Amino acid sequence: MKYLFIVFACFFSFEAFSQLEAVKPKELTLQNRFDLMKTTSQTFQDYKVIKEVALDGVWRISQDTVNRLKVALATQRVSIAKLEKSLSDERSLIEKVRASQQGLEYDSTHISILGLSFGKTLFVSGVFIVLLGMLLLLGGLLAKLRLISSDAKETKDLLNFSTHELEEYKKKSLEKQAKLSRELQTERNRIAAERIPVFTIKPLSSAQTIL
Repeated sequence: MKYLFIVFACFFSFEAFSQLEAVKPKELTLQNRFDLMKTTSQTFQDYKVIKEVALDGVWRISQDTVNRLKVALATQRVSIAKLEKSLSDERSLIEKVRASQQGLEYDSTHISILGLSFGKTLFVSGVFIVLLGMLLLLGGLLAKLRLISSDAKETKDLLNFSTHELEEYKKKSLEKQAKLSRELQTERNRIAAERIPVFTIKPLSSAQTIL
C-alpha cells in the first residue's frame, strides 16, 4: 500500500509537471509558477520535495519578471524625467507670465519720463500742481500786462494831451510873435516918419530951367 501511494504520487507529479511544461513560460506569471511548483511538488512530512527543473523555471520566471520590472522602471523613469522637464518648463512659463503680469501691473500704475519712474497718481498730482502754478503765473502776467497796457494808454493820452497843448502853445506863441512883429514894425515906421524932415519943393522958372 505504501508503494502504491508513492507510485500514485509520482504519477500525479509527472502529470502536473507535464501540464506545467506544456504551458509556455512567457504565459506564466511568477505567482502561477509558484502555485504549480507547490502543487506538483511531493510532500514528505513537513517538507516539500521540489524538482530542480521546477526551480529553474521559477528562477527564469523570476528573472523575466525582474527584467520586465526593470524595463518598466526605466520607462517610468524616462516618463518621470519628461514630466519633470515639462513641469520645469511649465514653471518657467508660469514665472515668465507672472513676471510679465507684474510688469504690466507696474506699467499700469507707473509712468517713465527721462528714465525716471513715477507713480501715475503722483505724476497726475504733480502735473495738476504744475498746471495750476502755470495758470496762476499766466493770470498774474495777464493782470500785469493789463496794468501795463492801462499805464501805457494813460501815458499815451497824457502825451497826446501834452502834444496838443504844446501845439496850441506854439500856435499862440507864433500868433503873438507875429502880432508883436507887426506892432514893432508899425512902431518903427512911426518913429522913422517922425525923424525925416519935410522939405517944400518950389517950381523952377524957365530961365533956371535953361541954365
